[in-house]
Amino acid sequence: AMIIFAQHYFSASQGKLFTFFIKVGILLKAAMACIYRLAAKMVLPIIDFCVSFAGFYVIKNIWATYHASNINYYPSYYIYTIIPLYIIILMLATFLCGGYDNPARPSRIAKGMSIGACALLVFYSMMDETLRFSRAIILFGSIWTIASTLGIRAIANTLLSQTRKRNRKRKYMVIGSQQEQERVLQLFG
Repeated sequence: AMIIFAQHYFSASQGKLFTFFIKVGILLKAAMACIYRLAAKMVLPIIDFCVSFAGFYVIKNIWATYHASNINYYPSYYIYTIIPLYIIILMLATFLCGGYDNPARPSRIAKGMSIGACALLVFYSMMDETLRFSRAIILFGSIWTIASTLGIRAIANTLLSQTRKRNRKRKYMVIGSQQEQERVLQLFG
């Protein structure tokens, strides 16, 4: 509508320039809306990944100290390549089971993570002996990831429900005399 207005009421050169700016504005607004939606959808998976990685890292250190009496028992590529791969597989299985859909259902999250953990253990059993590190880290890390993801969802749902309750304002209209309006307002008050 704005483009038609610009073409109709401005001269040819001014209309083209104004039309160009209108189109740029529309494209920028659409791009910002897409970026906002993408960022909003990526917040929980990024938090899940970071908390899961921290848990796997702590579990790896505890297991290395317990199993090998050396906190640096596992190579650095295990920490920065293999563990993130484990977490991505767990998160992908959760995504495929609908664990990242709204509303979040704990059963879908647990099912997806469990399937991902089973897939990890199956792939682990088929890998070459030099690439096998520890089934215990996979198992305890998967349990940690399930628990932390469910905990994050519980916290997020609690915070969102409190925010929604706070922002909810009742709107109503009363048709009647002033006296009737005051009586109804006292009832709702």
